[in-house]
Amino acid sequence: MKRVFFTISWLIISLLAWKLADQYIFCPVYEFKEPHSFSGDSVYNPYANFNSINYYRANFHSHSNFGLGVTNGKGVSKDIWTTYDKLGYAFHSISQYQYIDRYNDSNSSFISAYEHGYNIKKSHQLILGATSVEWKDYIFPQTLNNKQEVLSRLAKDTGNVIILNHPDLRSGYEKQDLKYLHYYDCMEVLNPSANSISHWDTALSAGKKIFLVANDDVHDIFNENQVGRFCTLVSAPNKISREALNSLKNGSGIAMWIPYSQGESFDIKKQKFEESKITLKSLDVQNDSMELVFSDVVKNVEVYGQNGIKVFSASNIQGFKIYFPKWAAYYRTEYITSDGIKYLLNPIIRFKTNLESRKSIAESYVKKVNRNNMAGILFILIWSNFQLIVILKLLKVKFKSIFSRIFNKVASYIS
Repeated sequence: MKRVFFTISWLIISLLAWKLADQYIFCPVYEFKEPHSFSGDSVYNPYANFNSINYYRANFHSHSNFGLGVTNGKGVSKDIWTTYDKLGYAFHSISQYQYIDRYNDSNSSFISAYEHGYNIKKSHQLILGATSVEWKDYIFPQTLNNKQEVLSRLAKDTGNVIILNHPDLRSGYEKQDLKYLHYYDCMEVLNPSANSISHWDTALSAGKKIFLVANDDVHDIFNENQVGRFCTLVSAPNKISREALNSLKNGSGIAMWIPYSQGESFDIKKQKFEESKITLKSLDVQNDSMELVFSDVVKNVEVYGQNGIKVFSASNIQGFKIYFPKWAAYYRTEYITSDGIKYLLNPIIRFKTNLESRKSIAESYVKKVNRNNMAGILFILIWSNFQLIVILKLLKVKFKSIFSRIFNKVASYIS
């Protein structure tokens, strides 16, 4: 019994030691350039060709009862698909942990997805348009290098959309991290477990072209309180998956924060969605000014700029026009309609020449550097010797006997 306990303990300690070394000793090191805010004479307006007719609801973050994890959900994939269909969602991905769920993949609106990450602090990522699963992750609280290495690996698939899930949950992503990290496209700003608006402003203020996503992150599809609380509106005229993914990448998406009452039925939710209106009619940027026009009077509207500072606020208006000076890096807008739904828009941003791809932007700010890994070499030497000692112990081999045999063999060979 003692031998079994010793063997199990040895295996656990060995595994933990190796995982710690892999994370804190062998993880690649990155060199990060200091961030700077958006600037330039040109302005990117993701809503320049806005047409509310082309917008459809989407939820990209949900879990069924697949797998053995304690945080997996209730219900099967069909239940998730059917429920969101009934609520009028055009897109609803099923994001199992480390697994691409192919349920209903023949549908033109199907978007492959999985939630990457199995670490303590929940530094998770939602991967949309994925073709395969990346298994590399770092279990213990992650350093900036750990987080960048994971994102760099995920970004090898240049066609996917990488979303940082619930950054403020368990401080999975510190605000300081978001000033430097690259190789992702969007941030899950709204999630039932975490409101990460300030994290988003931190990334934007550091000149990161990151757009917003809002999801239910549902784990019990039968619980009315978990469904239909947050969603993303995407521009997809033909209701096909590629259009939805492009909408996320180009920033034309809109986040919805839907008020709810405890125990609100699915029928009431459906009615609420059917009666809701985006209300936004147009967003134009001309001659250093930003103008928003609504199709109806909105209860409240606010505009935020660099470092999340509020630059404009008004109530009961149908439109406004404000100054967008050349020194202003970005402006983003939030507004509440008469039905109490809050809408968050992506920012208009300053830029100099063109808005480059995820890869080209990252390569100009982040570089993997070679490290003189003497600590790693030392670890391997100590670890391998420890393993040898333990194995010999398990085999009940006495060290004195080993050395005696070696000495006798050498002596006999010499003589």
